[in-house]
Order: sequence, then C-alpha cells, then structure tokens
Amino acid sequence: MDQMHLIEQAVTLAREEHESHRDAAGGPLLEHLTRVSGELREQGGTPEAIAVCWLHHILRDTDIESEDLREMGFSDSIIEAVEVLTPQPELSEEEWLQRINAHDLARQVKQADIADHTRPEALDALDSAQRAHAEEFRERAAEMFAR
Repeated sequence: MDQMHLIEQAVTLAREEHESHRDAAGGPLLEHLTRVSGELREQGGTPEAIAVCWLHHILRDTDIESEDLREMGFSDSIIEAVEVLTPQPELSEEEWLQRINAHDLARQVKQADIADHTRPEALDALDSAQRAHAEEFRERAAEMFAR
C-alpha cells in the first residue's frame, strides 16, 4: 500500500468506526484523533505513525480485530503498534506503559496522545479525580519514556 493511500485508509476507517464516539473529556473522538495525527505530522512523523494515530482506538472501541486490519492491507508494524497501544485487562497501567515504551512507533503516538489528553481544555472538562489521574499518568509516562 502506498504511503498516501495508507493514511487515507486509516482516516476513512476511523471516521466510519468512531463517528459517534466520545473521548474522556466528552468531545468527539474524531477531533482527538485529528489533533494527535496533526501533532505527529508537525513533528515529522512517518506515514505509518500518522496511520497509527488514526487507528490507536480502533481495537479498543470497535468490533474490528487485528486480523481485520491485516485483511484491509495494513502492515504488520502498524498492526503491532495499534495492539501495543490497546490496553489489555491482564496488564497493569505500569506494565502497559512499559510495553509502549519498548515499541518506538507506539511510544511516538502515545506521547502525542497524552499531550492531547492533558492540554488545558481537555483537563478543564474532567472532574477532579479524572484530572488528577490524567496529570499523574502524564508524569509517569514522561519519566518512563525519557529512559
């Protein structure tokens, strides 16, 4: 799949699957995905990284599975990054962050994701407990990702 088609396919799939989904702050999830992918694009992210930005909620929030992504033509590296970014019930938050930190593509996307979730407007929309968790998560992730 060529690079432009890769991003277009990821955007189309995200728009179809997340049309009515909301993010933690109550805003449209598609706006979050747009901001995260834009941030990574501005940082010089690869087309693969930008595609992962659009897909990083797809396994968690929809009925789409990894095999479906493979059948759609997404590469193993994109699918692996999306899998790593998808929380697993058997992993603690700390173990999940360690897993992300060990995967370059997933780590790049998660850093942009966390930055978006903890921008002032997003934090203002959260209750005090959610806000405290988001800020603490940002700090733990930043510390781990700096290693």
